[in-house]
Amino acid sequence: MGASRSDQPSRLFLLSKSDLDRDIQEFLIDRQARNLTPKTLRWYRQSLHVFVPFCTAQGVDSLQSLEPSDLRRFLVHLHGRGTCNESVL
Repeated sequence: MGASRSDQPSRLFLLSKSDLDRDIQEFLIDRQARNLTPKTLRWYRQSLHVFVPFCTAQGVDSLQSLEPSDLRRFLVHLHGRGTCNESVL
């Protein structure tokens, strides 16, 4: 018969998220708990969809390790893409 369930790697381990992903998820849950509008929650998700990969590429692995210079580089990155406007600043 096949391997028992205990012989197989844990799916939770295989699907584990980075500290940054968990931090962002907690942030979004907090915003939802504050009863923000669906439109505002969607804006946060869309904005973070760009921010998280940028942070990962910069070696930022948690919000606690985020430095002001990382945020400045992100704004420069957005300006370079033509996607930064006053609402980001």
